Amino acid sequence: FVVLDSAVANAWTAPGGTILVTRGLLETVSSEDELAAVLAHECAHVAKRHAWQQLSENPVALGIVSLLRRE
Repeated sequence: FVVLDSAVANAWTAPGGTILVTRGLLETVSSEDELAAVLAHECAHVAKRHAWQQLSENPVALGIVSLLRRE
């Protein structure tokens, strides 16, 4: 999990399983249960490997990932 310093309320999953949560989301939720629901949703994306699936459908993104992996 990584907390980003952004006022926008959002959370998403990056390829590899990192879950990014914004400061804005942490300030917006009104309970631990709400935050847990958001994090559970993102964990489901990790389990289903949705970020990798989206990348695999984008040739430009695949090229960038390929270049980064060579370094």
